[in-house]
Amino acid sequence: MLSRTAENLYWLARYVERAEYISRTIDATLRVTALPAAYIGKTNEWDSALLTAGVGASFYEVYGKVGYTWTDWAFGANFYYSPNFLNTGADGEYLSGTIKFTAPEKMAIGPFGWYVSGEFGHQWLGTSDAFYGTFNGIIPGNFPNGIPYSDYSTWNVGLGFTWKVFTLDLRYYDTDLSKGDCNAFTSDPTARGFGNVTPINTGGAGSSWCGAAFVAKLSADLTLGSLK
Repeated sequence: MLSRTAENLYWLARYVERAEYISRTIDATLRVTALPAAYIGKTNEWDSALLTAGVGASFYEVYGKVGYTWTDWAFGANFYYSPNFLNTGADGEYLSGTIKFTAPEKMAIGPFGWYVSGEFGHQWLGTSDAFYGTFNGIIPGNFPNGIPYSDYSTWNVGLGFTWKVFTLDLRYYDTDLSKGDCNAFTSDPTARGFGNVTPINTGGAGSSWCGAAFVAKLSADLTLGSLK
């Protein structure tokens, strides 16, 4: 009983602390909104308050998907669009096609079902905000007003095994984005070397973040329908 009371008092104190923090944020924002526009410029002060509270949206993305199933085969197409891709300021469009074959029960491997699937897509990217731009006044080819990111293609192919509510997916991912353009896009702090020069990466440092990768994923479907 005492331990439960102590726990309740602890969380009550935490909630009071959070409420006090939010009230102070609101009070500070109200004070800023009272200032003349000449002091703060044409900004929305409440945007800063929302970001401080952790509830402001950094960017958004819309998408559409279509699919068609024929016997044990499934085909699909996906399209994604964001006017501010990953909060870089660059617009982004992604289009891909998917295919999946799910083995029928007669092709099961003992108690395990299995499938093979793949996807091929292309990512179009615009120009980033000036915040990500680079310029040192000496090396030509830099972009002080933002980096025109390189478009690239990406693909994956995988083999999966299913058993009851569990799925083990073994998948290979790759892309044709070069190490130099990958560094320009990701700002990889671990990028190394000087031999990956591209029009948007005159320094030549290369990143392996966009290279080939093998991913093994184990998942479980714990929805009510699967547990019946």
